[in-house]
Amino acid sequence: MIGWSEGVSTTHPPTVNAKDPVTVEYVGHIGGATYAVDVVGNYAYIGEGPRLTILNISNPQTPTVVGKTEPLPDIVHGIAVDGNYAYIANYGSGLHVIDINTPSSPTEVGFF
Repeated sequence: MIGWSEGVSTTHPPTVNAKDPVTVEYVGHIGGATYAVDVVGNYAYIGEGPRLTILNISNPQTPTVVGKTEPLPDIVHGIAVDGNYAYIANYGSGLHVIDINTPSSPTEVGFF
């Protein structure tokens, strides 16, 4: 068995047969260190180093960059999108609020 550890309470532990076919398909990527992602509709909001990068993922095989913020003070470690705002947890400088109403031009509107 793969991935099973003692102390996990379940009546049916997972089993994997090494002969079972496993298919992983590479469909695309975006560059840069990424520690945070939120997906809403056809957009993926990713922390790409110290920036919020907005991708159009309507065609998952060819994600396209729609917009990026100016660099924030530190690496993006968390993203939560709600309505027209993305809330960015920035490792060294707190919470940044980004207006994403126009995805091609995301703009910081506040921070804490």
